[in-house]
Amino acid sequence: METTQPKGRNKHFVLKKRRRRTIINSKDLEKLESLFKTSKWPDRAQKVPSERRILVETPKEVPCSTDSTSWDNVFRRIVDMMAASESVMPKSDASYPFAVKDAALGIRLKDGKLYYSKQYGLDFEDSN
Repeated sequence: METTQPKGRNKHFVLKKRRRRTIINSKDLEKLESLFKTSKWPDRAQKVPSERRILVETPKEVPCSTDSTSWDNVFRRIVDMMAASESVMPKSDASYPFAVKDAALGIRLKDGKLYYSKQYGLDFEDSN
């Protein structure tokens, strides 16, 4: 929430909170309208399959914020794994145990695992 400074004599006593409004674009509105046309108050069991169906039918034009977050997480794990393998990361670092585990077991990706060794560098092993 966003806070704003109140005006007037007692401005240092009160902080006012402003609520951020949810913005729904036209595509999301169409999806919601089509969902509520089928049943007026759909429960979660009805919403999830229809949402998946809508996502499959409509190609994703703009990447979702969660996509970049998950790839940022994978990239950070790769960097930590390399730093632990090269003995650059201090053992007191909070992510050190996870980096050592990733170095030993590899980082699971969609179709395989990514390994790193000091001698050979990055290596990808297919799961097929």
